[in-house]
Amino acid sequence: MARSNKLSVQWGTAQFNRFIADFLNATGADTSTALKKFTFDLMNRVILRTPVATGRARAGWTAAGKELGIKVPRPKLKPGDKGGPIDEGEYEEHLEGDRQWIRVANNVDYIMDLEYGHSKQAPFGMVRISMAELRSQDTLLTDIMEMYQARWGGIASGKRAKIQGNVLGDAFGQIKNMELPARRPKPT
Repeated sequence: MARSNKLSVQWGTAQFNRFIADFLNATGADTSTALKKFTFDLMNRVILRTPVATGRARAGWTAAGKELGIKVPRPKLKPGDKGGPIDEGEYEEHLEGDRQWIRVANNVDYIMDLEYGHSKQAPFGMVRISMAELRSQDTLLTDIMEMYQARWGGIASGKRAKIQGNVLGDAFGQIKNMELPARRPKPT
């Protein structure tokens, strides 16, 4: 069952990646900035949806939180709590060249169980529902289109390219100007 769950998350991720690629093609947005923005929005939702009993599962998103500037609460473990040491997960990015990507992982041993409804707090999981929500709501696209419409009123199409650049700069400014900590080396 765990293998099919992993494949389902990978398939959902592939759909989400196509959605981001379509967005980039349609808007001409800077790929690395857009990826950071989508990852920031996605991880905010995932972290808030991750069920909390001891807090270990939520703490599994700490690596992503540190990189993206999202506060991830520390678990409240008591002596004798099951589960062993806290695994803070992984965050890896490659934002140069033609093939850019961001990889986030939560390595808590029961995270797939939680993703597939093991918890009453998150019966529909966290990651898949957050990806679907971002794709279906198109909040980023809606925000950008509203900014375009507000600025384009009565402006000739030849001047719209400059306005498009300004709008995208505003929409992604939060992430583009974000100060990022130095990357940690990947454990060997």
